[in-house]
Amino acid sequence: MTHGLASVTVLHPSTATADAWATALMVLGPEEGMALARRLDLAALFITRSTDGSLLESATPTFEPFRRPMPRRYDPAMTDPQIRMRRRPLLAPLLLPLLALLAAGVAVFALSLWTRTTVVVLVRHAEAASSQTGDPDLSPVGESRARRLGPFLEDALPAGEVDHLYAADTRRSQQTAASVANQFKLPINLLGTSDWAGLASRIRREHRGATVVVVGFSATLQSLANQLGGATVTIEEDDFGSILVVVLPSPGQPKLLRLRYGDAPAPPKTSR
Repeated sequence: MTHGLASVTVLHPSTATADAWATALMVLGPEEGMALARRLDLAALFITRSTDGSLLESATPTFEPFRRPMPRRYDPAMTDPQIRMRRRPLLAPLLLPLLALLAAGVAVFALSLWTRTTVVVLVRHAEAASSQTGDPDLSPVGESRARRLGPFLEDALPAGEVDHLYAADTRRSQQTAASVANQFKLPINLLGTSDWAGLASRIRREHRGATVVVVGFSATLQSLANQLGGATVTIEEDDFGSILVVVLPSPGQPKLLRLRYGDAPAPPKTSR
């Protein structure tokens, strides 16, 4: 990575979630990473290295209450600011409007970049029960996992926002998506077999700048991730806990992040 980003710190109640988002923002770089962090209301601190080797801080509004100002270093060769102001009394009235205009321009650019970042969350349906039909329900293990999906996404997306929810038109996919629908008060948009081919372009066209959750099968999700992010990903046959997050900044290149949810906790060890 050559974007000059030295480090990213993310504050979150879950250490694993904080580490995952810090890694994702580090990969995105300072501009795209800051835009996504602001959109998701993440408490994030970015430290970049300038061309002269000095370190510069930038933080999201959510991080500001936890931020300590960097110590200022005094250079004896610097002129006393008060002396400089007395020598050039007309400089301040000229600089203030220019600084205000520059700050407004930066804010407008950041806002436009922020509103155009699309986040697509791809979730495989949970474990299905054995069935003689081609459309089984979730198994008890699958139901337990699916119940964790909505709260997990609300925790992983600190802004608490999912704008659109899609699911394959099968029982196990709809039952998995139900937790998300209940958590974010959203309808489930059902996808038939013929709908998947155009879903990537539909998301780019109709949901730009939104957070979209799609629940389906491993094969269709792998294909969708490839169409959206241009990356080849694999979901193993026995992997029901992986979540693929595709970040689509504009401008910028798509980024792919893999999360994990819903695994049952390991039983406690008993001493003998």
